[in-house]
Amino acid sequence: MNVVEFTPPSKKQRGNFFAVDEQRFNEACNLGLYSALAYLVIASGTGRDHQTSRWSANAAEKRLEIARSRAKAAVQRLVDAGLLGRDNGKRPKYVLALSTEPQWIWLPQQLADGAADEKPPLALIREMDDVHLLRLFISLYRAHELINDGGVSVSKLFGQHLTNREGQQGEYVIWAFEPSAKTFVAEAAPFYTPYRERLGKKDLADATNAFFKALQRLEMVGLIESIPHVFGSAPKPGVAPGDSEAIHACPVHNGEPWEREIGQLAHEAGLACLTDGQRTWTDDMGRRLVPLEAHIAQPAVLGVYRLRYRPKTAMTAAWIIASKKSAAVLTERYRRMIGERSANALKTPKEGRK
Repeated sequence: MNVVEFTPPSKKQRGNFFAVDEQRFNEACNLGLYSALAYLVIASGTGRDHQTSRWSANAAEKRLEIARSRAKAAVQRLVDAGLLGRDNGKRPKYVLALSTEPQWIWLPQQLADGAADEKPPLALIREMDDVHLLRLFISLYRAHELINDGGVSVSKLFGQHLTNREGQQGEYVIWAFEPSAKTFVAEAAPFYTPYRERLGKKDLADATNAFFKALQRLEMVGLIESIPHVFGSAPKPGVAPGDSEAIHACPVHNGEPWEREIGQLAHEAGLACLTDGQRTWTDDMGRRLVPLEAHIAQPAVLGVYRLRYRPKTAMTAAWIIASKKSAAVLTERYRRMIGERSANALKTPKEGRK
């Protein structure tokens, strides 16, 4: 999946983001965790060219919360490896080396600076002490396409929720899904490849286990989350979905506020379509409901992995606008379903026969 490239706006107009050359960042990872982190901190201080930065070991020391001696050593390793050039003018600056054809990864400034009173994600990963975890984290941004997929494409990574046909009323079939999901990754996914190359030569299971352990660590500290989405067709067990389109998100505790509202209204609309016994069974099992038109014969609820911190680019803004617009339509539909079913339930038996 290619990252959409565009000409950045002027410094005054640009969003709170920066970009790194994927190849050069991976080379920095080969120098160790501290050098890779220092590379990202210095890159976050670049301007429009994504190369020239006045941030140095001082910025790395502060943002990574490490000793100055270690920050200076990390930066020096980058210089010695040719990944940074030093300009010792009146105002010293660093120039990041670029590959012949840079493949840009767009990153949010909050990775280095943090948000509100939260610890910066880069400092958090430094505490987790795993350069492979850092490389995975940044690689996921390369595969992250909000406007098309709402996060990382399910063709590469997805959680699969168990779904069951719970009932039907009129033109709608009520589907229930379990809150937990089993996660799958495509063998060709670029963020999985390093694990396969590093560990899979002996046993592919070792690579897969290491990958999922790292993904779970990122989830544990809130840097990425799996958000349930309803899709029009179900993949075969363990097989990445094809071109099936997401109908809408249906999260309970995560996702955006408007997505949680849709998830709650869909559940309430589903409950309104069930009998008392079916509602009791659903509640006892802890399932969530989604009513879908009957012609959608084999829907699926898949977890779409979405990074919590997102670059404030034009593409991110476009996704928010489109997502909210779609949510408004769905909100109205589910509210109408709830109202209609509630009105029918209040009718007397005589009125109901008319």
